[in-house]
Amino acid sequence: GANLSKADLSKADLSGADLSGANLSGANLSGAHLFGANLSKADLSGANLSKADLSGAYLSGADLARADLSGADLSGADLSGADLSGANLSGAHLARADLIVGGHRSDGYAFMLHKELDGAVKLKAGCRYFSIKDAKAHWLKTRKGTQLGKESTALIVGLVAQAKACGWKV
Repeated sequence: GANLSKADLSKADLSGADLSGANLSGANLSGAHLFGANLSKADLSGANLSKADLSGAYLSGADLARADLSGADLSGADLSGADLSGANLSGAHLARADLIVGGHRSDGYAFMLHKELDGAVKLKAGCRYFSIKDAKAHWLKTRKGTQLGKESTALIVGLVAQAKACGWKV
């Protein structure tokens, strides 16, 4: 793919563009129009995608680690297999995306569910990425009887209920 690392593409109209496998790490795509763009397996780590229109975009397998997606429109986007570790999703529009944002623990860990390509549902919390079963076991083992343990359990229960309400198989 193309090497657009650290490029300033703010407010650019890239709707429907094929940027699969492109290196967009650290790029400024704030306010960019990426409706329906193919960004599969693209490196968007550390990119600024704040207020970008990514509705209907194909982001399968994309690296969005530490990306700023605040206020971005991700409605209908395919995020299956995408790496969202450390990404800022505050205020992002996620309708029909394969992602459910649940909330934060008192230590700042954000909890969310992500549906992968094969339909498996994984829980992301901070730098952790677990199956729901493994997540419950992890926090039971490491935080049993603590405030963080109680918060973790409550967030997981809420996310699972929301996923079921959305028709996800969890």
